[in-house]
Amino acid sequence: PKPTDRADWHKWLKENAPKSLGLDALLDQLLSNSRSTESTDPWIQWAFNKGPKPAQFDELESWLKGTAPKSSKQNAWLSWVLGRGDRPKAELDAWEDWLGKKIVDRSPERANDVWAQANSRFTTPINAVQVNSSEWESPNGVPLGGILFGGRVYSSVQPMLMQTPNGFGPYDGLMMFVQATAAQGSATDTKTDPYANDGFYATAMRLHAQEWIDFMGDTPYFHVNWFQRVGKRFLWPGYVENIRLLARILGFIKNGPAESVETPVGHMPLPGSMDLRGLNLSSEDLSKLFGIDQELWDAEMNRRDKFLEEVQVLVDEDTKQPTGYYDLLPTKILAMHYETKNKFEQWKRLEQW
Repeated sequence: PKPTDRADWHKWLKENAPKSLGLDALLDQLLSNSRSTESTDPWIQWAFNKGPKPAQFDELESWLKGTAPKSSKQNAWLSWVLGRGDRPKAELDAWEDWLGKKIVDRSPERANDVWAQANSRFTTPINAVQVNSSEWESPNGVPLGGILFGGRVYSSVQPMLMQTPNGFGPYDGLMMFVQATAAQGSATDTKTDPYANDGFYATAMRLHAQEWIDFMGDTPYFHVNWFQRVGKRFLWPGYVENIRLLARILGFIKNGPAESVETPVGHMPLPGSMDLRGLNLSSEDLSKLFGIDQELWDAEMNRRDKFLEEVQVLVDEDTKQPTGYYDLLPTKILAMHYETKNKFEQWKRLEQW
């Protein structure tokens, strides 16, 4: 990562800048805190207002910024880094917060108020994503090889990768269990988040579940969770390394459950069936990422029982109180739940944990 303190910048540039830029003389002088202007070096002459901007300035800016367009703001920051001028002030004139209020107009009492609403997201047009498929806008659609669901779960109750039993995707999606988002409470809180869509339902849960049953059919379904933690340490590195999980999912789709272990909730890949080279994961971390903990899953099955009981009770729209009447979920969902529970009980008796 590039540094932020000017002295650190000088050290970083000394080690990393292309020698063709000819920065060494200026950087040596800046690192020694010398203010001498006796040198005829063009960078030193420019930095102390004794000469024009060096011809390599644009080359340096291009190297630092990649393909970003030139701007006076970038030049101002670069000039500060190289010892010429004061550190530029942040340009806030055009910035507004999520309520449409200008940041620069804030009173001292509101200076530290948040800029964005707690549930806001950064988005960009899909056609700006260079790796997007050329078939994205095809009116004919594309073959559906698999469906992935997943949420942020810090505990090991949800393994990193699991293929559910055939046809059980609608049940697993309904039972999703995640950490709350910032807009829903503390990130340490947990909540049930059916189909990753809690709070956005336009129909009864019964109808929504049936829609997923009809849509998924027997399409291979996978549940992922790359957010497991021990304390504040994430067990899985995430980001670009998630391609390893996607490659393993393609293996599931192509070869079935080979090199995996069957559990009551689906097939878990054996760690040896994934390319984990270079990650330096301990055996203890692997057991948490790819394992099932009996105590955690006993609590999880109790949570699912309670959720199914609550979600089927009709609530009066005016009083928000239970009516005593039930809006039963599809029979298929309930059958999947009881089959899963029975499998867990068998596992416990056989001590297969």
